[in-house]
Amino acid sequence: MALDRRSFLKGAAGLTFFVGAGGVSAVLSEAATGTLDVNMWLTIHADGTVSIIHPSTEMGQGSYSTLPMFLAEELDAAWDDVEIVQLNEDDRRFGNQLFGGVLYTAGSTGTQFYFEPMRRAGAQARDVLLQIAARAWGVDKASLTTEPSVVIGPGGQQASFGELASMGADGLSVPAAEEVSIKDKADFRYIGHHVPRRDIPEKSTGQAVYAIDVDVPNMAYGAVLRAPVEDEVPVSVNHSAARDIPGVIDVVTLPDGVAVVAESLWSALGARGLLEVEWSQTSPFRNSNSEDTLAQYAAAADAPGASGAVWAEKGDARSAISGADRQFSQLYLSDYAYHGQIEPMAAVADVDTDGQGAEVWAGTQTQSWTVQTVAETLEIAPEKVRLNMMTMGGGFGRRTALMQNYVRDAVLSSKAVGRPVKVIWPREDDVKQGPFRPAAAQKLEAGLTADGQLDGWYHKVATPAVIAFFNPVRWEAAQPNDVISMRGAESKFYGIKDFRADHIITERHAR
Repeated sequence: MALDRRSFLKGAAGLTFFVGAGGVSAVLSEAATGTLDVNMWLTIHADGTVSIIHPSTEMGQGSYSTLPMFLAEELDAAWDDVEIVQLNEDDRRFGNQLFGGVLYTAGSTGTQFYFEPMRRAGAQARDVLLQIAARAWGVDKASLTTEPSVVIGPGGQQASFGELASMGADGLSVPAAEEVSIKDKADFRYIGHHVPRRDIPEKSTGQAVYAIDVDVPNMAYGAVLRAPVEDEVPVSVNHSAARDIPGVIDVVTLPDGVAVVAESLWSALGARGLLEVEWSQTSPFRNSNSEDTLAQYAAAADAPGASGAVWAEKGDARSAISGADRQFSQLYLSDYAYHGQIEPMAAVADVDTDGQGAEVWAGTQTQSWTVQTVAETLEIAPEKVRLNMMTMGGGFGRRTALMQNYVRDAVLSSKAVGRPVKVIWPREDDVKQGPFRPAAAQKLEAGLTADGQLDGWYHKVATPAVIAFFNPVRWEAAQPNDVISMRGAESKFYGIKDFRADHIITERHAR
């Protein structure tokens, strides 16, 4: 069972610990409520429950269990005592530094970034528990050991983590994160071992709540007719027939579409089909052809002497290949690809009556960007946005930064009708109008030595720079390095002496 963050922040009789970024220890003091607030990584309650923050987002990959497990490992907490708290927001303290310090789950970076700090958070908390026990028993801390959720003294005396938390830690010190001792791999109880995932029982029994399942009082439903081509807007809308459908509340013009808000999803979808919309027909993609696009990319990658922005380089790949005993080259093509997440895109928004705040329920790979999207849409401060993070039925990048249109649609619809609105993208909408992975042409060249060893490798990728349109601000700082298109092409796990990977940045012909 997961705690909501508000309940977690209210606290209970127990201890709360934090791993700070600084290199100094902290002296603990007792709070008036009987809790000890150092900061917010974990709380040990008097009943022995250990509440641990999950800073990433769960979309089937298992981080909801994996990241708290890192902390529980070093704390030596019994896994059955762990209660997981989904973090809704707070990138200042919990942001993923591999994504510039925002809350962002993508590219398998959650484990990479949080592995070390969450382990050290658990080790710090364990150290404080040992200090409490040592003070209570009048023994040296070094004489104490732990078993799951229990501290054991030199004379065989025992105290549970809950009992120790109840004693308080006034005046004790939290060791600096980089100085605290952490386990050797040989001593792991959880990491590298089978540990039951916490999300599986609820998902297996239908109790897990996704954004598409959310139901709040007085909620309406929104269905959006979107521009058939990216970058086009509605010029005129005839909605008279749509408004005649029973249950229709309003028809709302959006920046790139028209939303029908109704008492039921079926009424909204039915009315949407009756809308007559004239579009601007100004998109540069209106006459794009995917076969022509792929042919252009192939020509760019396969052209004699073609090169691009260097993504990674070691030695002199071209000289190594030309001087090798055997040379190989091959052109590979990949078409546009749909993300294919199992759960349709959905969000619920409830904009405050004065328009100066909003509550949102959404499955998102980036809490930070979702909050920012709502704030920008309503022209309010991010602090006025209340996000409820939902588990997701797959993400694969579809629910990341600037793909928050499903949230924006719900926010604008709610603001227009003065009620909570759930917007769902039907599967056919997402296939037709969701963003695709771009098409690409990749030219691989390699040289082998006489004994068959790889002597040189040259990898050219002709594809658009995804970040350039996906996140223009980030592209200004990153160009010409597009991590979304090129990540993995560096082949850092192979011992190739002479290596090069180039990004031949091509024109984008589709969303």
